Amino acid sequence: MFKQNKDGQLVYKQGKITRGFITPLANNRYAYSFGKPSQSNYVSFECDSLYAAKSKFLSIVEVR
Repeated sequence: MFKQNKDGQLVYKQGKITRGFITPLANNRYAYSFGKPSQSNYVSFECDSLYAAKSKFLSIVEVR
């Protein structure tokens, strides 16, 4: 489930484990990232919309 933090990022947690987050960028673009926002290094990918960022992130993170 995504929850917005104080920096405006949407953080995704599975139970107590933070899996990643989505950050708004300039020009109505978004980046989805894996890891915690507080980490100094993380993997990040840009998308054209919030919907695309959520869809791609969840397709990788969700365990079925």
